Amino acid sequence: MHSSWPTAISGSLIGCALLLLALRLRWADRTRLDRYANLGLAGVIIGSALREPTFQRWIGALIGGRHVANLLYQLSSAEMALVAGLTILAFGQVLGQAYSPPLVFGVAVACGAAGLAFGTRMVPEGVSLADATGWAAFGYRLSMLPIVLWMDVMLIRIGIAEWRSRTDARELVLAGSAIGFVVLHFAGIVSAAIAAAFQIDGRHIAAGRLLVSLERDTVIYQLALLTTLLTIPAAHRLTAHLGLDNASRQRRRLLPLWTALTAACPEVVYAGPADPGDSRYLLHRTVVEIRDCLRILSRYEISDAATSSSTPDQPLTTAIRLVRACAAKASGAPPGGRESRLSTADDVAEEIAELTAISRNWELARAIAIPAKPPEEAESPVWSAHPA
Repeated sequence: MHSSWPTAISGSLIGCALLLLALRLRWADRTRLDRYANLGLAGVIIGSALREPTFQRWIGALIGGRHVANLLYQLSSAEMALVAGLTILAFGQVLGQAYSPPLVFGVAVACGAAGLAFGTRMVPEGVSLADATGWAAFGYRLSMLPIVLWMDVMLIRIGIAEWRSRTDARELVLAGSAIGFVVLHFAGIVSAAIAAAFQIDGRHIAAGRLLVSLERDTVIYQLALLTTLLTIPAAHRLTAHLGLDNASRQRRRLLPLWTALTAACPEVVYAGPADPGDSRYLLHRTVVEIRDCLRILSRYEISDAATSSSTPDQPLTTAIRLVRACAAKASGAPPGGRESRLSTADDVAEEIAELTAISRNWELARAIAIPAKPPEEAESPVWSAHPA
């Protein structure tokens, strides 16, 4: 028995999930929750591969045997019991409920072992796992219920809490979709056990066949959902590491101003380590250091009236005064007044926009405030040799 997805789709999904796992191991393996997520993703990848038909054929050709597909399918179910235990520990941490790892994994191992014990006895010669009936098939379906129900109830609780705390329509749809998926998974597991109970006497019912056919693809669906959810933060972190996100672009616009001001006020630069992928922190740090420079340079005859003006050339005016203040400080001139607040912004977003406008006018301000001296005739033989 195997998943019904074509290999072109399921294989590509597994490959993308492996790439995502590699990226997360490189950039998202800091907290315990990150490690739980990475282990869970690895477990779902293994479970999906064990149900993938091409992989099953490869293993069958390697080790031989007629029932390799059924055995790999059962191993996938047992392995997913461990993933469920890992999920319980991870989301227990989110809810602030400390579960004992030995207890959780003890239940998971017991469920997986019971599933394997019943699974190896429920498939007669030449019978597919999907067509198995009797007490062994009922025991196999029932064995996974405790750990799966524990996990699903916890996920539903978290989903409801998230749904109640959201106001944005897109976030509500996302939380509602997650709740709906978990509810369907919960209903499918319970219904499969109920259908197996009706087939103990060996008779097949249509609902049983339908539920079994749906259940064999649940791991692939879980992999698709988990890969999608984990790709979003991974993509954000990758774009931040490459400097393509909004915070990185905003910081790049501030760098001309930051470079000039910190050259005049090197004492404000924080020398501690920084993660190059944490673009929002780097942006905040850049703004704070520019702000500190402005406070220091405000003592060099930069009046509040000049910075509070609403004229269209205000950024250029402020930039010119800052250029002159930097030159005064660099020349060793004593400050002439007290520190004052130069920014008129009410929040960080307005402050970034204000500083960006100053940074954009910085080169022009330098040209105005410190005009280039004309070259001396004696120092420029080229000009004397080639008069205009």
